[in-house]
Amino acid sequence: MAWIKKEEMASDGHRKYIGEWKDNLPNGQGVMAWPDGKKYAGEFKNGEPNGQGTMTYPNGANYVGAFKNGEPKKDNKNMKNVEMSLEGNILTIKVDITKEFGPSTSGKTIIIASTEGNQAIPGKDNVKVGLNVYRKK
Repeated sequence: MAWIKKEEMASDGHRKYIGEWKDNLPNGQGVMAWPDGKKYAGEFKNGEPNGQGTMTYPNGANYVGAFKNGEPKKDNKNMKNVEMSLEGNILTIKVDITKEFGPSTSGKTIIIASTEGNQAIPGKDNVKVGLNVYRKK
């Protein structure tokens, strides 16, 4: 099926969108705005942000990167055993302390978890976390 580009604004009562369409859904490049002030500019698939884009949040924070099914893609492939989530202004970090990833560089400890350098927290590129969790041998 061919891509159809529509220049007019469309609204589903909750979100406003301008950009490319396919099968009556946002697909391709476009911009979507939500009533709460959130705005996304980038790639869409099946009506949701998918691919590369920029999400600007009402508090002014930006996330630039990959999206999947409308959410920032959690592509923290370098992180070991660390999960981060943000609800409002509360950051939650989860680590399973039963896991092991081998000895540290010094050989004195066993690595349990690591962010493998500083990582941006979800939805807040300007706030970073660097975390290493070890246990003695």
